[in-house]
Amino acid sequence: MPDSAPETPLTKFLLAEYDHVSQALFDVNKTITQFFQFYLLILTLPVTLAGAALKFSNGSLTLQPILQSELAPRLAVVFLVIAVVGLGMLIYIVNLRLDSLLYARTCNGVRKHFLDLARTTPQEEMWFRTLPRAIHLPRYREWRFFGAVVLAFALMNTLYVAGAATLAGWPMRVWPGALEGSYLRTHIVGLDIDGVIGDLVPAFCAAFQKAHSRSIAPDSITHIPVHECHDLQIQETEEHSVFHAPAFWTEMPIAPGAARRIRDLKNILGFKIHIFTYRPWPNLSTLRPTEYGQWARLVIGQWWPARYVRLTKWLLGVRLLNKWAIWQVTRKWLKKNEIPFNRLKVEMGNTYLADPSIRARNRFQLAQRRRIRIFVDDDPSKVKKLANICDLVFLFDQPYNRDMGQLPPNVERVRNWDALYRFIRDSL
Repeated sequence: MPDSAPETPLTKFLLAEYDHVSQALFDVNKTITQFFQFYLLILTLPVTLAGAALKFSNGSLTLQPILQSELAPRLAVVFLVIAVVGLGMLIYIVNLRLDSLLYARTCNGVRKHFLDLARTTPQEEMWFRTLPRAIHLPRYREWRFFGAVVLAFALMNTLYVAGAATLAGWPMRVWPGALEGSYLRTHIVGLDIDGVIGDLVPAFCAAFQKAHSRSIAPDSITHIPVHECHDLQIQETEEHSVFHAPAFWTEMPIAPGAARRIRDLKNILGFKIHIFTYRPWPNLSTLRPTEYGQWARLVIGQWWPARYVRLTKWLLGVRLLNKWAIWQVTRKWLKKNEIPFNRLKVEMGNTYLADPSIRARNRFQLAQRRRIRIFVDDDPSKVKKLANICDLVFLFDQPYNRDMGQLPPNVERVRNWDALYRFIRDSL
């Protein structure tokens, strides 16, 4: 540690972390070598058995008698077990390899921290620094060295599976070996629609004024749902009447700059775009009979006679049809506004809890399963929970989330899409 660097708790932690992680790095590489040796020992078992059989047969052992004997099915099981064990060992070795790369990146980050504290010039640093200081090195998808290990496992496992198929008389098919996928981090951005991509608050104020002849200022909506803003004196039924109109969702304006910056995230920065939305409409408990026809034409089709009110109400109450209608409306809206995406998820049911033990497919569970790296949302409570899951979370500034208090360290408040894009471009 340089003399000019203060001995802070952070520097003590980084030095201790460097010692532990560097030792773990050597231990992991040693473990990989040991497991590869164990695998080679397992591979020699059939050769040893074949040598013993050849000795007892006085050197006259051939393949055809083995295939026709009662020993063939048992040998096929042995070969198959060896192939399965080899696949399991390959998966474990790949995970050890990824752990070693993670440890190496951690060491690079600590090295970078102290080199920056030393304030050496780039010319001086080039004379004494050999190991990298970039946390994105070594690469996870690196085939020049570790690819030979994967290829050896894949080749031997394929041969043993082929041997088991030959002995058992199964049709032979050869599958490619395992590949290293993404690890710990992915290049995925999760985006909420209402209040982030769609300009929800101005759209609601305009629709409410049209439906009830009452003017609402966007900055006066300090809480969602709107009927809980007691100063506005808006009834829950009045709020729902705005959301029950399909035109509200099909004609909602897009946030300024959203389409262009989402295209930049996908096409320039190379992120995958996963879009989430929770739209529990139509709500049949508050839907007026005259509104069934509009939703029926969206859900069932233009040909459906909406005069069959009871049957229409029953069909709209089917969960899959309801979700499909919202998905269709949302997809068409995204396409009309030229917003690219890789996946669109319409959340249903429990959209509040982030506990992984619950049975739900909301944005929290999917962010964990898909390892979404960045998320953009406008709901304060959801942002706090997403901060425990994603590396970086953006809180899209709205009047109803300005009293959130202190933000978690990995949450950044942004006021527009240009600021959000510049932050991602300049920081990652």
